[in-house]
Amino acid sequence: MRLLVNILSDQGYKVRANPNPKLALKGIHKSIPDLILLDIMMPDINGYKVCEQLKADERTRQIPVIFISALRTKVLTTNG
Repeated sequence: MRLLVNILSDQGYKVRANPNPKLALKGIHKSIPDLILLDIMMPDINGYKVCEQLKADERTRQIPVIFISALRTKVLTTNG
């Protein structure tokens, strides 16, 4: 994630990184982003659950979400 933050910042994008999913959800509601890069593996709540919460909320359901992960599996199954 740090690499993506650096690359996007160097290209002039405003990036808000938050490793805590609960705080990130609160921050998203304060300032709606154009795009969310979401790690699948996070503490407390996994990325799929965070995405479910985002898509259930009328204010955030239209925000595109890109999942990223450091998982070393060759095939990722779709969840839900």
